Amino acid sequence: MTIKFKAGALVVAASALAIAVPAAAHPGPNNHPNGNDHPNGDNHPNGDNHPTGSSHSPNPHACKAHNVAFIVSGTVDASQAPGSITVTGGMVSTGTLAVDVIQTNHWAKADKGKLVSFSLGPKTVVKFDGGTADFVHPNRVMLIGKVSVVTNKHCAGAGTVGTPTFRMVVIHPAAS
Repeated sequence: MTIKFKAGALVVAASALAIAVPAAAHPGPNNHPNGNDHPNGDNHPNGDNHPTGSSHSPNPHACKAHNVAFIVSGTVDASQAPGSITVTGGMVSTGTLAVDVIQTNHWAKADKGKLVSFSLGPKTVVKFDGGTADFVHPNRVMLIGKVSVVTNKHCAGAGTVGTPTFRMVVIHPAAS
């Protein structure tokens, strides 16, 4: 019987504490310790003391450039000279590829519908598909790489896309 009484007393004491603590934690209107009386009873600044959207500084980490996918596809332009890009062991040593861009992902959309020359570097892997052996017109091509960009619209230089670095180029035969 005494065990049940002690447990009951503990429950009553905990209930009383649960009711009393929230009431004391937040003073109601006209009872703020700093004298700041708001009709809704909180101590949130307003008027001249309230920060606006322009005064909120963005997270400095959010303003750092990071890499995003850069994918373009199209056809090798007729101005591309055969043999102008050296491929050894499936890797490009160096060269520039002229592409009539047909499709792009979000970050490459500025190149869509244009003739663009892309620099290929020493770490670019080349895959010849369907019996292709060179970068010649009108073969189809897809370039897959990355580009550095600042995505936060509140940062200086937001949305500016840098120079892409391509990791892979896939050459397909011309569409029939």
